[in-house]
Amino acid sequence: PRVLTSGFAATAPQAVDTLAEMVRFAAGAIEILPGSGIRLDNAVELCRRTGCDQIHTSGGQLRLLDPSEGFSRVVSFTPGLPPQPGYGRTNEESLRKLVREVKGL
Repeated sequence: PRVLTSGFAATAPQAVDTLAEMVRFAAGAIEILPGSGIRLDNAVELCRRTGCDQIHTSGGQLRLLDPSEGFSRVVSFTPGLPPQPGYGRTNEESLRKLVREVKGL
């Protein structure tokens, strides 16, 4: 089994101590998968400090504009949140760099 968690904080980097404690407590019986707010600039440190060997990340999103959202109050890429222009798409180059750095641990 695997648990995707931010460690009870808004972002995983804000909860490295909690995530590390979860990893120790799970003792390999459950995989702890940190997610939320993990980027190239904090992924390696998060893995080192928590002991996690997996992470969940968007991989550095690019914001793509979609004019269809601007023409309709019904269509929204962010339901329940204020409208945002367009939608996110993973940045392949950033994601590849992140993977290389995390694998280098």
